[in-house]
Amino acid sequence: MSTISLNKQAAQQLKIVLVSPISRAGNGGFILGLAYISAMLKQHGFSNISGFDLMYQKEKQFLEACIDADLVGFYCTTRTFREVRRLAATIKQKNQGCLVIVGGPHPTLVPDQVIAVRDVDVVGIGEGEFTMLEIAQNLADKNRNFSAVKGIYWKKDKSIIINPARELLTDLDRLPLPDWDLFDRKNYHRDIATPIASRGCPYNCINCMPALNKIAGSYRRRSVTNVVAELNYLKKQYGINHIFFQDNDLSVNRKWLIELCDQLIKRQMQIRWHALCRVNTLDQYVLHRMKQAGCVHINIGAESGSQRVINLLNKKIDLKQVHRVIDWCNRESIETTVFFMIGIPGETLEEMRKTINFAAHLKADDLMISVAQPVPHTKFEKICLDNQWLLTDNPDDFDTPDETGGMKCWIQTDQWGPKDVQKLKREAREIFHAQGWREIDNKFLFRNFSSILCKRDWHYVGLMFLEEWRKFVQTGSVSYLRHGLYFLIKKLQLSVLTGK
Repeated sequence: MSTISLNKQAAQQLKIVLVSPISRAGNGGFILGLAYISAMLKQHGFSNISGFDLMYQKEKQFLEACIDADLVGFYCTTRTFREVRRLAATIKQKNQGCLVIVGGPHPTLVPDQVIAVRDVDVVGIGEGEFTMLEIAQNLADKNRNFSAVKGIYWKKDKSIIINPARELLTDLDRLPLPDWDLFDRKNYHRDIATPIASRGCPYNCINCMPALNKIAGSYRRRSVTNVVAELNYLKKQYGINHIFFQDNDLSVNRKWLIELCDQLIKRQMQIRWHALCRVNTLDQYVLHRMKQAGCVHINIGAESGSQRVINLLNKKIDLKQVHRVIDWCNRESIETTVFFMIGIPGETLEEMRKTINFAAHLKADDLMISVAQPVPHTKFEKICLDNQWLLTDNPDDFDTPDETGGMKCWIQTDQWGPKDVQKLKREAREIFHAQGWREIDNKFLFRNFSSILCKRDWHYVGLMFLEEWRKFVQTGSVSYLRHGLYFLIKKLQLSVLTGK
């Protein structure tokens, strides 16, 4: 385990910049991994840290901060790898002595590819809190020999050195709470925070595994006491009243989830929360307890409307469970978002149509239809490679938007290809619109606003309006103002009809 640098003054003076580049698909909100790294560094005396989420902040400001930086840490996904390379090159042109380290999902899966980039000095693999701390301590001590730092690839005299793997952190409670001030909070929804209660996933779906195990490690969770302490801190420090848990599945352990609900009820936390769950881990009692504890929304992954394809994905669920959980949630007034994929290797065009029709007739609140993407080092990717179905081996291509909305398909099987998927997406849009679904931002996210607004009270709808107003003020786009007014008018109409 790491030790505190003896040179405290040098640690305080070391300038560290942490950044999440933008992808063409857009980023997914507050970058929790960098916030954990920042918290670990600050806990050990490194106070000169700035964070940039380039989805919202100007690139010019980020590059200015890098001119005299000692260390720049990139969070990198497959979709942002192109931007990482470009920005690293720009930084090195003006600050050759700056150490550039790249971590995150993509470098963890393909470290050879990332360390080969000329302007990358270090690649971090897996969990980054202690790795980054030890590198920063080395720099504070004027030591650029990283041979003792586990879990990295690094360059020494133009040679690439591969260090031993870092042991997985088994006790997540040992980590400090994330640095929620790392990024400018005004760029995010003002009353929402996105903590995580666990790391990893115990399941073995072929679209995620074994890549997810390499990225996040085996499944581990924080104690309920530790999670509740963070929620209490967020509420008191920032006025947070809505939590969106980032866990792959919050409902893995029924006993733990019920204990969490019991604590939230006992403490009268008065926090709304939102979580990703699996339909095979939920029952009526758990959902009822979740509702009592403030749960207002769950996301579930159905993935397909064909049971054969679900089995092919090794999802370990069935379509009856999807219907049953949505029905239970509707009784509890818990909103549901259901995720689906089309373009899955091994499925037929008829099965894709089956998925679209199954989704369109669900009594859910939100539907997200995505084109399947082969993540590196998944069984999903292996099927494509073994059958020579991938149309590209360039990771940059997977950040390519499709003209029909969403991301482009890069799979060509002996039965279908990108043009067939495009045609199906156009058909899907017509089917969803005919069923009363309303699409958001041309991204194949469809919403049933009548259902959503029936479940939300006036305070919640008011927050929806204020969020659209914030976007209108920031961008000047009248469409955001129209959205906000629509929410208020629709809620009023539904209130008159239902008496609520």
